[in-house]
Amino acid sequence: ILSPVGCYSEDNYVSGRYLYRCKRLMITNQCLYYYYKNPHGVTRGGHKRLLDICICTQKLRDDLIRLEGLKQHKYIEMLNAKLARELFHFVRGDSRDYKIIAIKKEQKKFIDKNLDFFRRIRFDILIRKKHIRQY
Repeated sequence: ILSPVGCYSEDNYVSGRYLYRCKRLMITNQCLYYYYKNPHGVTRGGHKRLLDICICTQKLRDDLIRLEGLKQHKYIEMLNAKLARELFHFVRGDSRDYKIIAIKKEQKKFIDKNLDFFRRIRFDILIRKKHIRQY
C-alpha cells in the first residue's frame, strides 16, 4: 500500500487501506507506537493544505471501490460520512487562505445525504451566512 503522492494527510489513506485488509484487530493498553516529532515536518508549521484530508479520504473510498470491488458496503458508507464531515468542517472553518464562494449542487446533495441531522442543519445555515452560491 503506497501513500498518495503530495498529500499531507496520507496516513488517513494508508491506515484506511490497512484497516480494510486486516483479518483481525487487537486493542491493548500497551504503548507500542513511538511518535517522532520532526522539527522540520509539515505538521510543525508552514502552509497547511486544509483540503488534503478530503482528497485522501475520497481517494481511499474511490480506490476501495476500484481496486477491492466495494460499491454497496458499510465501509464505503462510513467513508462517505467521514468525507461529508471533513467537507463540513472545511466550510465551517475561518481560514485566511481560503474563501468558499460556491459549491456544486451535486456536492451539496452528497454532503446533505451523508451528514447527521444537526450538522446538516448547521451546514445549511453556514451556506446562507457565508453567502455561498450553489450552481
